[in-house]
Amino acid sequence: MKTFPIAGIIPAAGVSRRMGQDKRLLRFGAMTMIEASAKSLMDGGCSPVVVVLEAASPCLGLPLFSKRPGILICYELEMPSPSMAYSIREGLQTIPQDCTAIAVLPGDCPGISPITIESLNHTYMRLHS
Repeated sequence: MKTFPIAGIIPAAGVSRRMGQDKRLLRFGAMTMIEASAKSLMDGGCSPVVVVLEAASPCLGLPLFSKRPGILICYELEMPSPSMAYSIREGLQTIPQDCTAIAVLPGDCPGISPITIESLNHTYMRLHS
């Protein structure tokens, strides 16, 4: 089966107004929600994974983001994003042109497993080979 480079984008530059606190930093097992979302994309076969954050984001110092600098790219917006679509559009500018597909996983969806991401990637490759 032919393989295709499939990138991942995590739109996570919002404000979390409804939550009242930064939900990206809430714990999900041994890591934060945003780290778990990024790890699911990486472990599911997406590369690179672009995490779209605001420039002053407290997420920039998270351990997962400093451990894999070649795989995980943080794209920093000057201010919080007005919408998820805007964050995705900004993240698309960072994706290499040889990527043939993109998986989008919001930073507050850590329950999507790497197996699910991998299955979607394999289905895409099977349908497009």
